[in-house]
Amino acid sequence: MEHIAIDTDELDAIVEKLKAQGIHILEQTIVSGGRRVCFFEGPDGVQLEFIEMKK
Repeated sequence: MEHIAIDTDELDAIVEKLKAQGIHILEQTIVSGGRRVCFFEGPDGVQLEFIEMKK
């Protein structure tokens, strides 16, 4: 598996929880359509992603 994306409307809170748990953040960026994304390392090296609509 390459990566999984999960939609959220609380990206900032989720990123803070990931950081507090020591999870490795790979990248935070804004993609087309104004969607903010956070890529992080999951189990077995699988890249996981939270994605949020622009408010």
